[in-house]
Amino acid sequence: MPPSSLELSATAPQRGCHRQLSPEQNEMSRQRSRVYYAQHKAKVLAKLKARYDLHRDQERARRRALYARNKAIRTMYYQSSSPSLHSLAFVLN
Repeated sequence: MPPSSLELSATAPQRGCHRQLSPEQNEMSRQRSRVYYAQHKAKVLAKLKARYDLHRDQERARRRALYARNKAIRTMYYQSSSPSLHSLAFVLN
């Protein structure tokens, strides 16, 4: 028996709704960010570079794994397939 909607709502994670900021609040936030960046430029750039390097390495590893998996599937498919009745190798043998 599937759970009722009451049971689902009780177990589902609750997310708070995000309050929309006014344009003045957004501008104040931008100004604070600019001031912080100007005062801590070296620290901010070092953190960005470290994150970039980490994510670049993770993305490269993910793509290498994907390539290796696809290559293994391809080689397994070509090695296990019997020659087609219309292939030249089958006709000549």
